[in-house]
Amino acid sequence: MRVSLPQSIRAGGDGRASSVEALVDEMVVMYVEWREHADTVADAYARWCAAPPEEGTARFAAYLATLDQEQAAASGYADTISDLRAVID
Repeated sequence: MRVSLPQSIRAGGDGRASSVEALVDEMVVMYVEWREHADTVADAYARWCAAPPEEGTARFAAYLATLDQEQAAASGYADTISDLRAVID
C-alpha cells in the first residue's frame, strides 16, 4: 500500500519525504511483526489451556515467553509511530 504524503512534506527539499516514506515502510513491517507475535501468543495460550496437567507448567512458561516477545514487538511498533510523528509534526 502506498501512502500519499501531505504537500507540506513533499515540498520540503530537506529529505523529509524520504524519511517519512522510510518510517512508514518500517511502521508497516513492525505492525506485521507485532500481529504475528500476537497470533503466536494466542496459539501458546491455547496450547497451555489444552495441556495435560504434567505439561501445564512448561506450557505456561512458553506462553509467558511469547507474551514477552509480543510486548517487545508492540514496543518497537509504538517507537516507530513516535518517530514518524516526530518527523511529520
